[in-house]
Amino acid sequence: MIKMKNKLIIIILALILILPVIASAYTLLQPLPEGSGDIVEIGLTDYLSWLYKFALGAVIFLAVLKIVIGGIYVIAGGASEGAQSKGREMIEMALWGLLLAVCAYLLLNVINPDLVKGNFSLQPITIERAPATSSPTGVPSGFIIWPPGSPPAGTVSDTQARTDLANNSNPISINKSDCVHVGQSNCTSLYGLPSSTVQDLKDLANDAGKSLTITGGTEYWLHSTHGPGKPIVDIRFDPSLNSTINSWKSSGKIKSFQCERLGIQVSCTGGSTPDHFHVVFQ
Repeated sequence: MIKMKNKLIIIILALILILPVIASAYTLLQPLPEGSGDIVEIGLTDYLSWLYKFALGAVIFLAVLKIVIGGIYVIAGGASEGAQSKGREMIEMALWGLLLAVCAYLLLNVINPDLVKGNFSLQPITIERAPATSSPTGVPSGFIIWPPGSPPAGTVSDTQARTDLANNSNPISINKSDCVHVGQSNCTSLYGLPSSTVQDLKDLANDAGKSLTITGGTEYWLHSTHGPGKPIVDIRFDPSLNSTINSWKSSGKIKSFQCERLGIQVSCTGGSTPDHFHVVFQ
């Protein structure tokens, strides 16, 4: 019998905690009359409010009832140890039930004070969608357009850089077309390349007496150290460029350089054949 009552208290406590969570707007198929005789719309939240108050009151009533019954067992048990033990157990379980009810009340009060008042009205969530915008051809929805706008001061656009480099006495080509969005692969961009770097590339090609091919520009998502405003480019590897690039490094025209293969630094003169020079101009 005691176990059944304990299970009942646990079920009621669970309802106290769960009801505010499952409460949602609901309109009855048929309105119900109130005491005044007026026909009113009663939603699910009204029923849950009443049920919540009933469940809370039932827990308190059952706990007090068990304490009273337990007290009777203790008083009337006399010398019967079994009766007194049973009475004390009932009082203890009732007190635990009251404690759980109080904890449930305090928890809901912390979450939202309206919950302990029986107000289960939930405000609807409004989701505002950003106005649809047209994307340039080739740019998937949700991607950032590249280039982002006019090049920063002291830098050039991709078109300007390609034209200037192609018209050099020793023409400089770019291995791939410009990018159209951030995150794109299989593209090479010169947007935002410093004007001084464009001139350095032309001078380097003329000093070497041969054409160059740029394989990496300002597309920072493909090359972590590259980006607009940075004097950094990748030049297709050519063993005959070694001496010229080393000479420029010694004279201070190049800040640093290294040979790389698939993004990993390798020797410029032996072992794995590099696929490009990673060059940082001044």
